[in-house]
Amino acid sequence: MYAFLQHYPLYKKLMALGLLIIGCMILLSFLGLAIAALFWHNEVSGMLNHTENISALSNVGLMKFLQAFSQIGTFILPVILFALFTEGNIHKSLKLNIPIRFNSALFSILLIICIVPFINFLLTLNSYMQFPSFMSGIEDWMRRSEDSAAVLTQSFLEVNTFGGLMVNMFVIALIPAIGEEMLFRGVIQTMLVKNMRNKHIAIWISAILFSAIHMQFFGFLPRLVLGLVLGYLFLWSGSLYLSMLAHFANNAFAVTLAYLGTIQSIPQESGDLGSSFGEWVIVIISSLLASVFFYLIYRQGKSKELLDLG
Repeated sequence: MYAFLQHYPLYKKLMALGLLIIGCMILLSFLGLAIAALFWHNEVSGMLNHTENISALSNVGLMKFLQAFSQIGTFILPVILFALFTEGNIHKSLKLNIPIRFNSALFSILLIICIVPFINFLLTLNSYMQFPSFMSGIEDWMRRSEDSAAVLTQSFLEVNTFGGLMVNMFVIALIPAIGEEMLFRGVIQTMLVKNMRNKHIAIWISAILFSAIHMQFFGFLPRLVLGLVLGYLFLWSGSLYLSMLAHFANNAFAVTLAYLGTIQSIPQESGDLGSSFGEWVIVIISSLLASVFFYLIYRQGKSKELLDLG
């Protein structure tokens, strides 16, 4: 396919990317509904007529199905098309032609596990942030919206069968890890790094967009930190596979803890470690261990650069 967007300026590429995302999101959403109607006819009709309650078990399955299509349409399909239109080569454009080292992969997984208490602490800290008094109405609306989203997320996570766990691994862990990394690191961060003198600012911008796209102000700070971690993993390794792996590890860890909590193999609050201000020692240890693995990944990237130069 001819890469006719290759020599366009940055703002035109971003506009084209935005249009592709909107178009593909609408297309895949309608396709998902059409296919879902074959299996959940009554539920789909009820959703369209606003008469069905999405908390029903059958509708949770339906919502997962539709979410998978929505994520593919929002993140994966438009990025693939954009890569073809700009570079004519998906693997080269998205840095999918560069393998990752075993040590880097191992360190990134350990980093994600160790950083969980620190992320939980940031989530708690973020939840105490308040808008100015004149924006109290907006704050109340955002808190209600996020509470509703939390209820839906909890209904997604509460599965007590291995099959349900595998579905969650695919819908909640794998697809977002692939799609969001393709968009925010593979496309947006790469374009910004190429067009900005300061690559660190490029990483911060892509991380801010990554956090903002989730539309959850009271979870903005921890997602921003996660976006920064993923951005630097991508920068240092030169491979999108590493940030995808780390992103998947983060999602899969949460899905697994929720599953084990649901079947009562572990306490349900196990995933909240570090969220209490009284657990500051755990948060500090979490930060230190995560920093160690972060540094080791950085050293791996530097040694790779020296080998490439040699």
